[in-house]
Amino acid sequence: MSYSTLEIIKSQNNCCDINQKYKLHKRRFFAYLSKLEEKYGKDPNILATRADFYDSTYKANILLTEAYKIASKQHDYKNCTLISSSLAFKYIMDSVDAFQGKIWLETLKKDLYQVAF
Repeated sequence: MSYSTLEIIKSQNNCCDINQKYKLHKRRFFAYLSKLEEKYGKDPNILATRADFYDSTYKANILLTEAYKIASKQHDYKNCTLISSSLAFKYIMDSVDAFQGKIWLETLKKDLYQVAF
């Protein structure tokens, strides 16, 4: 599922305001991610990308945690580092959950060590 630049421009002109445009493109983006998941299965990159666009921090954290588990099983420490960094940030800044934030900071520390050595 791909959209040409012309289709995107046409859809922008048919929308009434920026909020509707955002929702339209977000739906299309999520549909595209779903197609990628159908093709590649549960992939940490796709899950983390989807999580980045969720309005709900709770849902994003669930997806990021799932992405982390998959990346960890694959020994993909670079991806683990990126995901644990996102989780630490979200728990500390968005959820204001210091306990979970500390857990993910420790996980990030471990992941950085794995990437470095």
